[in-house]
Amino acid sequence: MLDLDVLVGCCGLAGMGLGEYARRFPAIELQSTFYRLPRTPTAERWKKAAPSVAFTLKAFQGITHPPDSPTWRRSGIEIEGVSPEEVGLLRVSKFTKEAWQRTEEVADILDAKVIVIQLPPKYDYSARNLSRLSEFLSSVSTRRIPAVEFRHASWLGRLQEARKVIEPHDGVVVTDPLKMSPPDQPIQYHRMHGSNGLVNYGHKYTNEELSLLQQKVEGSKAYVFFNNLAMREDAERFLQARTQS
Repeated sequence: MLDLDVLVGCCGLAGMGLGEYARRFPAIELQSTFYRLPRTPTAERWKKAAPSVAFTLKAFQGITHPPDSPTWRRSGIEIEGVSPEEVGLLRVSKFTKEAWQRTEEVADILDAKVIVIQLPPKYDYSARNLSRLSEFLSSVSTRRIPAVEFRHASWLGRLQEARKVIEPHDGVVVTDPLKMSPPDQPIQYHRMHGSNGLVNYGHKYTNEELSLLQQKVEGSKAYVFFNNLAMREDAERFLQARTQS
């Protein structure tokens, strides 16, 4: 069991430098690692700049997203010398396993307890995709907790089923407790993408929604990360509400 209560923060720096961020929030989910993994000195510098912050990070996109994903174009990375059939979608290949190993090495430097596996929207529910998830997790080390986020609506009624596949690898399912019932798991990992749909980055959480979120996480061990345009303000309001409760 992790030594945490409810750790709150943002998905990314929310427009701040790391030093300022560390003065405001106890936890951060790094987004940049999805696009490009940092060199060792860079990760060491991050940890030194924010030693009290609980880091988590997103796994490198080569594990989850195929070469035709627009995320690759945004990263500016060219995939050379590797068959497209070896990249993304949790395929078990030399490429994906090395990408996971490098992601874990960064997590080790940051002492990040959790690595987020954000699946692409096209990764829908099917027996094959469920099996592929199991096969990938079985093929790699899981020194850090793999937190799997499903972004296709077909998974919403099947999170308990997914949890059964992830549990043997000490993993958890990523949820938004305002939209779905989280599976029973040792820790909860919540990513808040806004209301009214699976993802609505323009949404600003109301006081009533933050109060309900507080009720949902009370008594649990959880990470709560906001990932909307108003993430900084919403996360600060949620933290303030927690200290006043």
